[in-house]
Amino acid sequence: IKLGSRPVHGPETIGRFKVKRQILARLNHSNMARLIDGGTADQGRPYLVMQLVNGQPITKIVTETTSSYPGVWKSSKPYVQPYNTPTKTL
Repeated sequence: IKLGSRPVHGPETIGRFKVKRQILARLNHSNMARLIDGGTADQGRPYLVMQLVNGQPITKIVTETTSSYPGVWKSSKPYVQPYNTPTKTL
């Protein structure tokens, strides 16, 4: 279960969360965790219930894979974040 760190307020933010949830629900790949459910908790914080996938965290795999390329992890780190944190626009 992934619980957002901040409450979702305003129609634009709520709409973005709903769109992300719908996109995740449509994704179907053997190497990805499936979205089981999602919504908003009583306090307004968004949550996603994801399939449990046994294995290493993606951050560990990226760190080990890019250890020979120190600049790669530093420049790509902002894009490996929880779903509800701000990211850079490409």
